[in-house]
Amino acid sequence: MKNIIKVPKLNYSSRSREFNLYTERQRNKCVYTYLFESRSHRWMDKNILSLDDIKSKGYQSMGILHRL
Repeated sequence: MKNIIKVPKLNYSSRSREFNLYTERQRNKCVYTYLFESRSHRWMDKNILSLDDIKSKGYQSMGILHRL
């Protein structure tokens, strides 16, 4: 018997500032990393978006994820 996972319909946020600042590749990497590697927002800001995580506090990657 197959396991069926029901994924709820996505509710997009109207705020798109952080989402539009980064490339599609960076956004995809943030989503993948958050879902499958369980990395923090600060880690993604530093390692994917090349930001100073002390200053950004993870808000940029969080904004990308919240947009979705």
